[in-house]
Amino acid sequence: MISVVIPTQDDEAVLGRTLAPLVAAAVSGLVREVILADGGSVDATLDIGEDAGCRIVAGQGADESRVRAAAEDAHGDWLMILPAEVLLLPGWDTVVRGFVERQSTASAALAPIDPDAGWFKRLMKRRCQPVQVVRKSAFLAGESPPVRKMTGCAVVIGRED
Repeated sequence: MISVVIPTQDDEAVLGRTLAPLVAAAVSGLVREVILADGGSVDATLDIGEDAGCRIVAGQGADESRVRAAAEDAHGDWLMILPAEVLLLPGWDTVVRGFVERQSTASAALAPIDPDAGWFKRLMKRRCQPVQVVRKSAFLAGESPPVRKMTGCAVVIGRED
């Protein structure tokens, strides 16, 4: 159903906890594949990804160009762009599945929170984008469908524990 694309570069410290919530969604059939759009990691990022069964699309340049290359190689009809420092909270999969099953051409974002308050400032400081779910064809065509916030689910940005 969805291909999860994670832009990475030296993210070994956070990648395991980012991948963990995807396991149950893969078993249920929501997540079809996970692709690491890697920018030349020199730490254990790629080893962690390979051990978890991720496909690797290596490249250079900005996250956007690597994500696009991974999207072109994705098998799912929908993409979930998941920054490596994001922790998906319980219930994310139910919300995403409901959104995908109801939409034909749309895009949405999981609302980010910071458990220590001030999530917007932290989001801007880290220059991290919220988790976006978008139809693959729209993404590759460069269309910008309206982005709606999905209700009932949140993600934690940059949590350090």
